[in-house]
Amino acid sequence: MTLKDFYALLARLFLGYIFFSSGLCKLSNGHFGQLIGPPLLIEELEKYQLGGFAVFLAFSQVMIGALILSQRWSLLGLIMLVPMNASILAATISMQWQGTPYVNGFLLIINLLVLLYEWKTLRFFLLPETTTIQLPANTHRLFPHTSLAISVVAVALVAAIGAWYSNPILMISGITVLLLAWINVWQSVQIT
Repeated sequence: MTLKDFYALLARLFLGYIFFSSGLCKLSNGHFGQLIGPPLLIEELEKYQLGGFAVFLAFSQVMIGALILSQRWSLLGLIMLVPMNASILAATISMQWQGTPYVNGFLLIINLLVLLYEWKTLRFFLLPETTTIQLPANTHRLFPHTSLAISVVAVALVAAIGAWYSNPILMISGITVLLLAWINVWQSVQIT
């Protein structure tokens, strides 16, 4: 693993954790670690008949964060994260929040930089005339195990659904996702 691979891994873990925990925090009304976003977003938006939208946003954050933490499908999660980050940035700017647009802008820049790391794989979207496409993506090369990636996403789904019913289910499944992501990183042949 090169230094560039390592920095991209750290950025993916950072973004994955931020959005996974933020979504669970919103779904559980603040009972799972909050780093960004208002924990009572669903309750606040229900006042404007937007509670369903807030649930969709929080659930999307959980699943996008889980895809990024899985490493195997982080490229898909990072692509999905761009419009979410841009929308959050636009909302915080239009609401004239003080420091939040800077934080969201920073997260968007990190998101775009990690996507730039996969340029050889993604360039055919922007330059379809190119004949050489790097397959597989760097994440597939560095993280070949799909069983752990499937486990991360499946347990994240349990955490997102469990957030509505039980704090112990939320906590156990949320922490399990983070542990599985950690195991996935350390099990990679290129890291050890």
